[in-house]
Amino acid sequence: MIATVSTKYEWKLFDDISSKLESKTLCAAAEQSEVLRDQYITGLLSDKVVEGLVCLPPETFDQDVERARQAEEADTLLKTMEMSRNRGEENSLRPRLLSNGYRMSFGRCTSKMCLGVLGALFLATAIGAFVVSGYVLVTYKHYDSFTTAQYALIPATFFTFVGVVFLITGFIGCWSMCNENKCLLFSFFLALLLILTLLITSVTLSFTYKSQINELIVNSSMDALYKYGPLDGRETIQVDFMQTQMQCCGFTNYTDWVSTPWGHQHPDEVPKSCCKSGIVCTGSMSNITTINVRGCYPKWKELLTSNIKQIAVGSLSLTLILLVGMVCTCSLLCYKRRDPNYSSLN
Repeated sequence: MIATVSTKYEWKLFDDISSKLESKTLCAAAEQSEVLRDQYITGLLSDKVVEGLVCLPPETFDQDVERARQAEEADTLLKTMEMSRNRGEENSLRPRLLSNGYRMSFGRCTSKMCLGVLGALFLATAIGAFVVSGYVLVTYKHYDSFTTAQYALIPATFFTFVGVVFLITGFIGCWSMCNENKCLLFSFFLALLLILTLLITSVTLSFTYKSQINELIVNSSMDALYKYGPLDGRETIQVDFMQTQMQCCGFTNYTDWVSTPWGHQHPDEVPKSCCKSGIVCTGSMSNITTINVRGCYPKWKELLTSNIKQIAVGSLSLTLILLVGMVCTCSLLCYKRRDPNYSSLN
């Protein structure tokens, strides 16, 4: 059995030595190696020297050879620095020596820390998404008359899906930080890419269908006002709830009630849910100081507009976080390919 490495040095399987060591080994004469010279063998591989041969177990062959090669490179740099010191060039060579090991270790450690922080952040976000989803499911029944049936569960479904994706991504991130497994790292990268794609898609669709969504809200809200009347009716309960919670009256303003069937039965009046809180009110339009005159749609639109900036900042921040996570994951994957001393090599 012969194994040839990049040093042009042949290692052979010696059965007699293997029997002494009670394991299969690849051996070669130490003094003939172009890389594994005696000074490195005695310092790094002394426990593997048997009868003038360097013997390496096959499973650690590549790592041990690379360690010795790096040791020789370091020794060469030290000698070069010694020569350069006399010429005043030491400072130009020192960074090359330091960068061989410390820079890679620092970069890998930083990437692992980023993965850990991202994993914890995604787990926290998943919990928040589940809480929001539950809140939407509980409170949506008060507003489902203002949207068509096919959109009734979209908010809760969206936040539930986001929670599941972030939960899985968070676990993968924390697990890959601990195990540093190639498969886990690649899975984490794909999960981040999926979240980034979903984020870009959702933002794009929101802007694309903004006018359609606005038209849907206008039509369904006016329809709910025209169905207002029966005390136990769903539309009546939900319109009253909306006007009380948002301190508004009607759709555009309080005069919208004049043209509704309920307004025809109650001239110059608005529902008592239009009354200002803490004030004795009969709902009469003759005394508008006791009722809310602003419509619910302007208030809703104002609230949405005020939150657009926060939504934009949040989306941009999440995008940057995802990009940082993808870069850190790629860095760890590259370290696993380049660093032969990487302890979790699979």
